[in-house]
Amino acid sequence: MKVYLGNLWEYLRTSFWFVPTFMMLLSTLLAVGTIWFDLSFHFSRRQLPFWLISANAENAEVLISTIASSMITVAGVVFSMTMVVLSLASSQLGPRLLRNFIRDPVTQVGLGIFTSTFLYCLLVLAWLLALADTGVHLRLSLTMAILLAFASLLMLIRYIHHVSVFIQADTLIQAVSDELCSAIDRLYPDTYDKETSAPIAPHDNEHPGQSLMIPALTSGYVQAIDLDGLFHFADEQDASLQLYCQPGQFVIEKAQLATYWHQKPPEEEIDSQLNRYFIIGDKATPEQDIVFSIRQLEEVALRALSPGINDPGTAIACVDRLTIALGILLHRHFTSSHRFNDDGLLRLTSKPISFENIADAALNQIRQHSQANVAVTACILRNLAMLARQAVRSTDKQAIEKHAILAANGCLEHINEPVDRERIDQSLSEVKSALHQSHGQDLHSG
Repeated sequence: MKVYLGNLWEYLRTSFWFVPTFMMLLSTLLAVGTIWFDLSFHFSRRQLPFWLISANAENAEVLISTIASSMITVAGVVFSMTMVVLSLASSQLGPRLLRNFIRDPVTQVGLGIFTSTFLYCLLVLAWLLALADTGVHLRLSLTMAILLAFASLLMLIRYIHHVSVFIQADTLIQAVSDELCSAIDRLYPDTYDKETSAPIAPHDNEHPGQSLMIPALTSGYVQAIDLDGLFHFADEQDASLQLYCQPGQFVIEKAQLATYWHQKPPEEEIDSQLNRYFIIGDKATPEQDIVFSIRQLEEVALRALSPGINDPGTAIACVDRLTIALGILLHRHFTSSHRFNDDGLLRLTSKPISFENIADAALNQIRQHSQANVAVTACILRNLAMLARQAVRSTDKQAIEKHAILAANGCLEHINEPVDRERIDQSLSEVKSALHQSHGQDLHSG
């Protein structure tokens, strides 16, 4: 259930409609509440506070109509401005970054406050027209409309400033980097400990019994996998499951998701039961896929390195942010792909992910597209040297050395200037020296 709720929340917070719709609902409740308050005080003939604005029916209608028409006009201008910003961001930085702008709270609240203020004024205006001949003054409702209009003006200034800052490449890169680091803290919260992170010894006959292939019932991206649910299901059925996919991976219908090892044939249809633990959608999401944010930074870097844009500074900024994430992962424990029950029986084998896999996703394409760019390659090597000084596990060191050698060799094949070649050679030497001097004992990751 937690996995499904997380997937639903990710869908809601990355949609333009949820926050504005919720705020419009609140404005409806607010309108009902203020109108009830005004009617209650009018019929009880009690004295209203002096700070509430008072106006006759005709003037109140004019004021509310003015606020309502102004707010819907501002909402249209803001919506048009948003479309222009999204278009520019999509063409220059990549369409994947649109998600960060859409899910931004200032953007969603900005659109929400304009539409909710318009709806509030519309409801109050309807009551004003209905009560025109009764002599009832909606003083609190009128005061609240003016306060909402004032808040909308402040939000308009805040929105324009926020959009002008948020659309800058460095700000977007920082936002994606922060999301990536948050994903690492959520998915890999445990600090690496060489005493408790020893690899699990392989078991003989790990999957006893007969096997049954579990196909995907739909095509799309694996957004999330309920590993706890699969583990408990296999334990209850006295069976074992081996998974062949990871969150973020694309699968087609009837592709093998897992193998179900059992001692006795299942009594019910097992395919639909197990598919419920896999959330497959039309697009990848970052809930359990750490590579999702890496792809966003990678896309910005690749566009910056394209001949049409030719902005190596932005590519270097992306490499620096990716290095921060890789540095955090060097000190995090990667959970074992094998899960056993209390009796020591293997119940679930998931597809493992390692530091090398994440480093490949972060650096492969950037390294390949920057082979003729000395500045970007030198940045990659410099950052790899910093990572090498922190690496403890031997597998992590091997991954760092692999990328350093590939980056240096690829660049040396495309440049002929002796000074540049010497710079790349020296940077590669620094990486190798840092790997040999890094603290700790070489350990294989578990």
